[in-house]
Amino acid sequence: MGVDFAGRPFPETWILADVLLTDSRTGDEGTMWLHPDGMIGLVPLPGGVWRIFAELDRNDPIAKGGHVAATALRGASPVSEAVLDRVRSLMRERTGDASMRIALCLWTSVFRFHRRIASAYRRQHLLLAGDAAHIHSALGGQGMNTGIGDAFNLGWKLACVVRGGASDRLLDTYEEERRPVAADVVRKTSRAWNILVGRTVFHRLFRDHVLLPILRWPALQRRWVETGSQLHVSYRGGPLAKTTLGERLWSFIRHAPLAGDHAPNAACRVLPSGEASTLAALTNAHWALLLFGSSLANRGARVGAARRNLEGLRVIRVLPCGSEDGFARPLASERLVLDDGGAIARTYRPGRHAAILLRPDGHIAWRSSRLALDGLVAWLRRSLDANDGAPSEIVDDATARSSPAANAPPATEPGSNP
Repeated sequence: MGVDFAGRPFPETWILADVLLTDSRTGDEGTMWLHPDGMIGLVPLPGGVWRIFAELDRNDPIAKGGHVAATALRGASPVSEAVLDRVRSLMRERTGDASMRIALCLWTSVFRFHRRIASAYRRQHLLLAGDAAHIHSALGGQGMNTGIGDAFNLGWKLACVVRGGASDRLLDTYEEERRPVAADVVRKTSRAWNILVGRTVFHRLFRDHVLLPILRWPALQRRWVETGSQLHVSYRGGPLAKTTLGERLWSFIRHAPLAGDHAPNAACRVLPSGEASTLAALTNAHWALLLFGSSLANRGARVGAARRNLEGLRVIRVLPCGSEDGFARPLASERLVLDDGGAIARTYRPGRHAAILLRPDGHIAWRSSRLALDGLVAWLRRSLDANDGAPSEIVDDATARSSPAANAPPATEPGSNP
């Protein structure tokens, strides 16, 4: 592809074993021992399995042999007895827990972390995602979440282009949105890793007397979980979510999410059944248009304009508690939800009237404080850029209203709930 994978490996070599233990240790938390000779950690995995990993001295024979010597077993058992014996000795030396024993070993490995990121994510029809685009230390377990974020971001864009709903320039926004996220993960995990392994005297002092004490604070632990889960990743200000200074100021004052931010989840009830649900369950991996407020004249034309350009669009009218009896009958392909606990209003801050478009990857594409969708049409033209030969036509409200057929409610979709 002609793409550089710039970076370098960390100097430390690590040994790893997935095991079953004889003791009755609970599987709801990991443990790390900071020994003068190197770190050793124990992390729970599904099925009662524990992952043991430990730092090796650079002069250790196994460290010198490297990954291939320890794991290339040519179809035999995935367990290297030499690696397993070394894990046992490190457990005795560094944990101070003589009762902990390995009952069964499932897999062993010797490895080095790298910190690398691809210089580009796209070359014409070739695209990179996941570990092919970025690798970093395992601190915080963010490698899988970063890769999943890549796939969700790229998936809907590929679908739009392949189906003819957008030009292939939309694929360039994949790198523009996702590469900064990966670069931030690589930078922060590398910095934290250097401190955690105590590579210098300063790092060890900071780790032991500053970092570890404040990591006991519940607020900081919650922040750590939020960072690792990457549910607060935002594309605000990116190629598909340009924001003005006024919009950012409004968002700050109202604590409201803007275009590019991750769409908050919230509890609601589906009408008319009253079944408890959430916005995430109702919008799951689809385009979704949230409509707030009671002034919905000609909404069939407005919704039709959006539906013609966004395949599989789900339209959801959000009603405040106590108002469900005073609203117009929903369109055939429209869902009514009741914000009976006020969670949607608290998280989205829509005001009296608003329209919010959610992307299939769970981020806000566009929002407006008015129910008129002319701003949405402008966003579609600018973002999908489907005017250079792509078959989809960007249809605005005026065009929709001029057509008698457009004012009729759209036909019920297969599987929809009128």
